[in-house]
Amino acid sequence: VMCTLLCTTSRAIAAMATLRMLPAGLSKLHPRFGTPAAAIVCNSAAVAVATSTLQFESLLGLSMLFYAVNVLMQCAALLKLRVTHAHLPSPSCALPSPLLLFPCALALAV
Repeated sequence: VMCTLLCTTSRAIAAMATLRMLPAGLSKLHPRFGTPAAAIVCNSAAVAVATSTLQFESLLGLSMLFYAVNVLMQCAALLKLRVTHAHLPSPSCALPSPLLLFPCALALAV
């Protein structure tokens, strides 16, 4: 779980710094590798502190909390964009309903 956070959130931190939601120094890219080095260091330090001080169950709960907040923010952004950009076309791609039956039946069987 923590490895996933380490791999994914460094880029999100750098993107937020680019948008000036976090300090600008976190958005600087490494000249050779093109990776957000400062964001990786800060993220690694936070994950190291969390993994060395919290129990496994607490880490799982914290991970799920951050995931839930992320999903809620994405849903809120979608709703806001639907209101503020209502003139843009909606995606017309939808899954055929027979494709949805198998995962639902599998979930109910388990």
